[in-house]
Amino acid sequence: MKRVFSDMKFVTKPNGHDKFLLFEVEIDPAVSEKDVFGALYNHTDVIESCSLNNLQKSSKAKCVIERRADGKQVLIVPFSCGDVEAALLAAMIESINMVAGRPAKFTLIGKVNKRTKLYEIDRRAKELETTFLKESFEPVLTAEG
Repeated sequence: MKRVFSDMKFVTKPNGHDKFLLFEVEIDPAVSEKDVFGALYNHTDVIESCSLNNLQKSSKAKCVIERRADGKQVLIVPFSCGDVEAALLAAMIESINMVAGRPAKFTLIGKVNKRTKLYEIDRRAKELETTFLKESFEPVLTAEG
């Protein structure tokens, strides 16, 4: 069996983002994404090195808002800056309490590292490869039906 996962060079693209901050966004009543982004950029201008506007210009961060099936909004902030800058950025985003004149709450729900996840997948693939080489599996489906 050819080893497909032997190195992790495919993990990142040159300007790709490996880390993501995830926030649950609560705004009642709902406002447009444009208003949310406006609040994000205004509140993060406090510290220039962590300003979303500056990070986006240098390709270190770009925000996305996704609506989940349950109707809640999740703000995804991909970034490639250091952990100290990410912590400051997260704290600034969590401090937002008004968007377009409406009460708002941003709650950090996680930090995802894509590279770590891919290493976990690689490790599991190697385990399965070993298992497949040691054991023979009975076919589940046959051509006869």
